[in-house]
Amino acid sequence: MTFLIRNTAILILVTGCSSFTVDSNLINFINFFKFERSLLEENFSKINSSFIAIEQGSNEAIFILTKIDNKEIYHWEGANEQSIMTYKGLIIGTKGLDSNYEVIESSLESMKSFPVESLSIRYNLTNPELYGDFAEYSLLQKKRVNLNHYQEDIKATQFIYKRRSAAIGWQSKDTYVFSDNGLPILTEQTLSPLQRSIRISFHYKY
Repeated sequence: MTFLIRNTAILILVTGCSSFTVDSNLINFINFFKFERSLLEENFSKINSSFIAIEQGSNEAIFILTKIDNKEIYHWEGANEQSIMTYKGLIIGTKGLDSNYEVIESSLESMKSFPVESLSIRYNLTNPELYGDFAEYSLLQKKRVNLNHYQEDIKATQFIYKRRSAAIGWQSKDTYVFSDNGLPILTEQTLSPLQRSIRISFHYKY
């Protein structure tokens, strides 16, 4: 998956339960393909937009929160019409990437209580082409952790899952960190055996 950084102002008009305008301060901090994490950390208090900072191998990008819909799905916009959708911290859809991923809607009901001991979801993937495959999640570890998250010391709970796809005999290890208010703050997920894991840091301003 290749992420690109938009280097011009983003104007967003959306509908749904909650929509957001984009803070010009944030735009000023993402003018380069390799964004300066130290610059974001130093100026985080000035940024009024919620966003996610994404790492995949040597690629880094920022996607901006544009909508939370009536199913509590978070819609994050990147450059060139790239987007990621998350639910309970789980990536449930991508658009405009080298390999796109989509959780089949009927699986959303089983995800409502995440994080849980075990979870089964059905999904489609474009690279490699997999349609209607099942991903089985089983909890390997749950522990309390202390983090410094953008200059704020927080206590959180970390969940490590084994994710297994029986159809292609592949498995990965995914990590989810939730703050005490129930919001995901860090995740590392692998969506495809042909791609590196995607690490996401969540930053909320609403």
